[in-house]
Amino acid sequence: MAYFAYYDLWERIAAFCKERGYTFTVYIDDVTISGTRVPKADIWEVRKMIHGMGLRYHKEKTFVDQPAEITGVVVRDGELLAPFRQHKKMHEARARLAKATDNDRDALLGRVAGIEGQIQQIAAKN
Repeated sequence: MAYFAYYDLWERIAAFCKERGYTFTVYIDDVTISGTRVPKADIWEVRKMIHGMGLRYHKEKTFVDQPAEITGVVVRDGELLAPFRQHKKMHEARARLAKATDNDRDALLGRVAGIEGQIQQIAAKN
């Protein structure tokens, strides 16, 4: 609902970014502007658009010459990767599954399948 409630704002920001050759993504209320170089003046323009709609932002992250995590996906050298914590969760879930009793097995199988699906979904976008 957050996305559709402010659809006009997202469209305005998207047009602004497209004019400048940036990539703009929005996931629910998580906004990302990426490009080879995004000047602070352009970020300020986007901030003004957001504030003009009565909204506020609560955090800002900047990634320069390093992998960036955007909406739970790591972007490194133009490739999308699952974050390390997802791989760690998978390792831990498989270790618990190996020791599981019959009572816990079905729940752990579901957890492993869910995590594996998330990782595969990210990999499939490359």
